[in-house]
Amino acid sequence: LKLGNIRHSVGVLYGKNGKLLRTASIREQRGLRSKISWTDIVDQVEPWTPDGRWTGEELKFFPDLSRIPARFSDWQWMDMDQSNHFFPDGIILRCPERIIPGQDFSI
Repeated sequence: LKLGNIRHSVGVLYGKNGKLLRTASIREQRGLRSKISWTDIVDQVEPWTPDGRWTGEELKFFPDLSRIPARFSDWQWMDMDQSNHFFPDGIILRCPERIIPGQDFSI
């Protein structure tokens, strides 16, 4: 995710059985500090209820881990196969609870 000179990257780790093990978050700011900046909080935060219409970027990965370019997507909060991870600064990561080898998946 990018907003001006600040970026937030997230890594997602799955086990051999395809189950989600953990996420890792990296935030960086390039150049001089601006009025738009990250909070000092780095850990995931308590889940909150999003209001209004939400859209995000979706990345589709193929079995060989190649992918198509990110595209905008409307979020459906009731998807049962998705895991929601809440980060500081209003960032939410949605990723599959489990991936199946040989099948496409989206983040």
